[in-house]
Amino acid sequence: MIEKEDCKTLEEYCEKAIQYYKDQGYSHTPLHAQLLFYQQNDVNTLEEAIKWDLYGEYSDWYKDTNGFRPRFNFREYSIEELKKMIDDQYDAYCRQKKAEQKSEQKNWKKYRQRIIQDAEYFGISLKQKVEEDIRQSGVAYGDSGQVDLGYYCFKYSLPSCKKYIIARVLKQKLKYEYGDALVHVEPV
Repeated sequence: MIEKEDCKTLEEYCEKAIQYYKDQGYSHTPLHAQLLFYQQNDVNTLEEAIKWDLYGEYSDWYKDTNGFRPRFNFREYSIEELKKMIDDQYDAYCRQKKAEQKSEQKNWKKYRQRIIQDAEYFGISLKQKVEEDIRQSGVAYGDSGQVDLGYYCFKYSLPSCKKYIIARVLKQKLKYEYGDALVHVEPV
């Protein structure tokens, strides 16, 4: 792989990158190896290209943490400043993920307690209570009875992995379709 830092100019990087992809048997050259791609985006020097890459990485971490992409002129920052911003944003992302996991575990505990208590109170099985809860959650696909347990867990801020336990309580196997983890819950 060709690194921008190992080249003296953007043109040199693109030439080496194009040759690298040809040598690897690629039938086309990826955009990030084409000089025209950079020129069309007003990135004209190797330093700007490196900063642009760092800005893109920072933007990805920022979006994963905050839900939207930041907008700023990356050219106003040094490469070192951008790398530091990435490190700081990655740390913020890790702290947020840790807090989310802790919250999801707490929500799972509350969810389990609620389902068990309600099932015992109404004298119904856990399966019936979970089905009832799913029906009331509004996550079913119309009247089809199809339910995405991944979305159900997301809606209640439950750990995504708990969809497998919920499916077992429902005595069903998850059916994956277009990225959804589906089960069937008969509509009332």
